[in-house]
Amino acid sequence: MSAHWQATSPPGLTIVGASTNSMVSAGLNSPGGDFGGGFCWSGWGATTHDSESAAGFGPFLSAHFGFQLVCGVSKCTQPAQLDIGAISLYVRETVGPSFAAPTGLWQTSGWIRGTYQSLDTSRYGQGALPLTLSTADAAGVPASLTKTIYVDNSTPTVSITGPTDAPSTAGTQYVTATANGSPSGIADIVCTVDGSPGQTYPGPSAQVPVSGIGQHAVDCYADNNAVDPSGAHGRSTTTSRSLKIGQPTIVGIAFNKLVGLRCHRVRLRVTIPAHRRTIHRHGKRVRIRTRARSRLERVTRCHPRTVRRRTVVLVRVRRHHHWITIRRVKRVRVVVPPRVIGRTSTRVGFGRGTTVDGWLGTSALTAIAGHAVHVLTAPDNGSNAFTEAATATTAADGTWSAKLPPGPSRLVEAVYDGDPTTEGATSGQVHVIVAAKVKLLSVSPGQVPWGGTVRIRGRLLGGYLPPGGALVRLRLGQGKDFTTYGIQEHVTGNGRFATTYTFGAGLATVQRTFWFQIASLPMGDDYAFAPADSRKAYVRVGGHPPPPRPPPPKKRRHRHKPHRRRR
Repeated sequence: MSAHWQATSPPGLTIVGASTNSMVSAGLNSPGGDFGGGFCWSGWGATTHDSESAAGFGPFLSAHFGFQLVCGVSKCTQPAQLDIGAISLYVRETVGPSFAAPTGLWQTSGWIRGTYQSLDTSRYGQGALPLTLSTADAAGVPASLTKTIYVDNSTPTVSITGPTDAPSTAGTQYVTATANGSPSGIADIVCTVDGSPGQTYPGPSAQVPVSGIGQHAVDCYADNNAVDPSGAHGRSTTTSRSLKIGQPTIVGIAFNKLVGLRCHRVRLRVTIPAHRRTIHRHGKRVRIRTRARSRLERVTRCHPRTVRRRTVVLVRVRRHHHWITIRRVKRVRVVVPPRVIGRTSTRVGFGRGTTVDGWLGTSALTAIAGHAVHVLTAPDNGSNAFTEAATATTAADGTWSAKLPPGPSRLVEAVYDGDPTTEGATSGQVHVIVAAKVKLLSVSPGQVPWGGTVRIRGRLLGGYLPPGGALVRLRLGQGKDFTTYGIQEHVTGNGRFATTYTFGAGLATVQRTFWFQIASLPMGDDYAFAPADSRKAYVRVGGHPPPPRPPPPKKRRHRHKPHRRRR
C-alpha cells in the first residue's frame, strides 16, 4: 500500500531544488512503525520525521520531484500522515535561445568596407576579423554565433608608366597602369584616353594603347575588391599622364652659296621723288614738302655666267643643183643657270659674321612653315659648350636663314623643339673657320748695317688668349724664300709682344732687302682660331751705319700771364 505525488519538468527545463514551509509528518519512519516515506527525485531521496514542518533540497538535477507514503508490512495497522501544504520547485533551462541574422553584416561574404547597420567597420582594423553575435534569454541562458569577416577600408593607388614622347613611325604606344595598396586586392582598372569612354581592365595591371598624331591624355583609376552596403568598391583617385605622338622631322643646316652669277658693284644715280615729312621746328611738329633730288648709291649687279659649248645644227645647202640638209658643228654661248651649293664649312674673316641656312620638314619631306629653329654654336675647342646664337622662323617652303655674329672658329647646329604634332630634331654640325688676326705693328729701323739689330713689335688678336699664352712664329725672308728663325712664346693679355733680331756680319758695299712676318700657330683646344699670317715689313741691310741723331731740342715752357680785364 502506497501513496505518492510527483511533478515532472517539461522539455528544456530541469528541477534543481525544492522546498516547503508547510509540512506535517506523523507516524513516518518511526521505529516499529508500519509506514515509511519522504521526498524523492532522480536517483535520490530524503526521509521525513515527526515534528518536521519545513524541508529544503538541492542543488540537484532531476527531471521529476515528489513525495510518497509506503507501507512496508503486509498488513498496515498503525496510522501515518504526510501533509504538504505548499511546495516550491526550482528549475533551470537546459536549452539556450536560438536566433538568426537574415540580413546585414552577418550575411556578407568576401571583402567589405563602410558602415553596415550603424556598424562602422573602419573602427576595427583591416584584414580578417571575428564577428560575434551573442544574446541571453530571461533566465540568463546565453547563446552566441561567430564567423570571420574580411574588412578593407583602404584606398588603392594607381601609377602610370611608359613613354611621354614617341614618333608616329613607332606604331601604337602603350602605357602601363599599375594599382596596389589594398589588402583585398585590385578588382579592375578603368582608363580613358583623350576623354573617350572608360575601358575596364581586370586585375592590378593594364596595358593601355595610344595611337594617333598629337598630344594625348591617359586617365586611370582603380577599384579594390571590398564593397560597401550599396555595392560600391573602394576607389582610388584618378592618375593622369600625357603622351605626345609626333611626326618625325628633319632639320638641315648648311652654308648656301649661289653660283653661276657674275656680280659686281656699280654706282648708280637714284632719283628720290618729292614727298612730305614731319620735322620739329621750335619745339613743334611741322609737316613740310621736300623737293625731288637724286643721289649716288652703290648697288650690286649680277648677270648669269655664259660658256661656249659645241652644238650640232642642221643647215640646208645647195649642192649639184639640189637642196640637202647637212649637220654642222658650231660653238655657241649658252647661259649657265645659277644654282645653290650647300657647304658644311666656310671660312670667315676675323671680326666678320656669316649667314647659315637650312630647311625644316617632316620625314616625308613636307615643309614645316612658321616654326622657330634655334641655332646653337660652340667654340671649336672640344668643349661642346653650345649656346644659342640666333633664332630663325621657317618660311612657307620650310627654309630658314640666320645671321651669326662675329666670333672664333665654331661648330654650328640647328635644333627644332617640336610641337604637339611633330617631333623635335637636331641637325648635323657645320664648321665656321675663322683665322686669327695677326698684326705686324712695326719693324724699326727700316735700314740697318750688317750686324745691326731691329726691333719687332706685333700683336695677336682674336679675343680670348689662353692663360699660358699663345705661340707666334717669327719669319725672316728674302724674295720668295723664308725661314722660321724663332717662336715667340707666352703671348697673353692684350696680345702685344716685342722681340729683336740681329743680322750677321757683311760687307758694307753689299746691300740686301729682307722681310719680316709673324704667324700664329695652331694650339689645339686652347685657341679657337685658325692659323693666320701678318703683313710683311721690309728692312734694308748694308752700307755704313747712319750717324747718331742729335737729341731733340728741349721745349721752353712759357708761363702764361693772367689776362687783365680792361676797364
